[in-house]
Amino acid sequence: MNSCTEKKVVELLKEIGNDFPKIYESIDLLKSGVLDSLAIMQLMDRLESEFCIEIDPDDVAPENLNTVSAIVSLVDKNINK
Repeated sequence: MNSCTEKKVVELLKEIGNDFPKIYESIDLLKSGVLDSLAIMQLMDRLESEFCIEIDPDDVAPENLNTVSAIVSLVDKNINK
């Protein structure tokens, strides 16, 4: 996992997410309510802008958004395309 990518993702989640926890490594961002449908759309837009990537709509799935590490993996996958 790219630590620079993780730091930026966490920064974006703090701006967009609802009550982003201080300890987030094991938190399910969807089940905990940190990310709701509006926050997911805002996050996708910000990730695409910040990292100059295009995320396939098929990749906007719970398994790619439920944890910080899953989001970082999604970004890294799209950076390396």
